[in-house]
Amino acid sequence: TSISRCRGRRPSRRAAHSPGALAPNAGDRGGLLLASTPTLEQPPGLTVWRSLLAVAVGGALGTGARWGVDTLLPSATPGALSVSTVVVNVVGSFALGLIVAAVWPRPGVPLWLKAGVGTGVLGSFTTFSAVTLNVVAGALEANLLAVVGALLFSTVFGLLAAWGGLRLGAKLFRLRASQGPIIPDGGADL
Repeated sequence: TSISRCRGRRPSRRAAHSPGALAPNAGDRGGLLLASTPTLEQPPGLTVWRSLLAVAVGGALGTGARWGVDTLLPSATPGALSVSTVVVNVVGSFALGLIVAAVWPRPGVPLWLKAGVGTGVLGSFTTFSAVTLNVVAGALEANLLAVVGALLFSTVFGLLAAWGGLRLGAKLFRLRASQGPIIPDGGADL
């Protein structure tokens, strides 16, 4: 890992986005911050609004999809195991893992698209609050099946689904990357 000082100057775009790069941090006394993941610069004004709009629209789509799953699959009252909650959490975990590994690394994927799909659609589709509500209510009612089911199915299967999505997405990205550019213009028109 290389170390560089970032006082008073901006790191190059390539340096700011490389793993292990150092980025400026206002709260850091030495002007250094070891970043284990790529750092992202704050986008200019119009892009912020575009990202906000993408999150709002994505949130509406994800919430609608979640409502659809709740109407199709059995959902339970608090304190009982909810099949629909487990399904949306496992499917959402897989989908996010797949997209993060297969789409995010592609050159030119805009920040607003990542925010709209990741935070908007999948963030509103999945639900951690329903899992915790089922666990607490199940514990209060001494319903061991609801407690174990909510924790086991949503958490363990959600983790396995995210892992599977990341693995499959990485494999898909490697296949596409070896076949040449995915988007001829580098994603400028996305």
